[in-house]
Amino acid sequence: PSLETPMKFLIPLLLIPALTFAQAPQGNFDEQQMFEQIKQMMLPMMEKSLPAMEQVKGCIQQSGDTQALNKCVDIMLAFQQEMVAAMGRPGQAPQPQRPAFEWSEQLKAEMLSDIEKTIRETSVTKGCLEASAKSSEMDACMAKAGMGQR
Repeated sequence: PSLETPMKFLIPLLLIPALTFAQAPQGNFDEQQMFEQIKQMMLPMMEKSLPAMEQVKGCIQQSGDTQALNKCVDIMLAFQQEMVAAMGRPGQAPQPQRPAFEWSEQLKAEMLSDIEKTIRETSVTKGCLEASAKSSEMDACMAKAGMGQR
């Protein structure tokens, strides 16, 4: 299988909270009500996803062979399934074919870099969400953190 950064396809479902927030519908809706609903749904998911990402990061750091690395991928995939189910959308995200990764120092470094970036972005998003009472405050917080608008 191609080794284009493998975490690129694994990480997005760990970021369901941020992705959902970023895809809030545009048009005819009460923006404040939508913000409150998203905040209420996303904060608990972020609370769960950060420790899971830290667990995967630790697993990757400890990996020294293909079997160990693929165990880390299994941990991530299991958490992804749990998050999708928690959103009440089973079947909404088709399960990607389970890739088999071949361990290498380069792959390990890429995976660690990807998960560290995702942990940082999720932490910033969570902090901004907690500190914001309305979407304009959320946008300002994200921009101040260098992450642009949702």
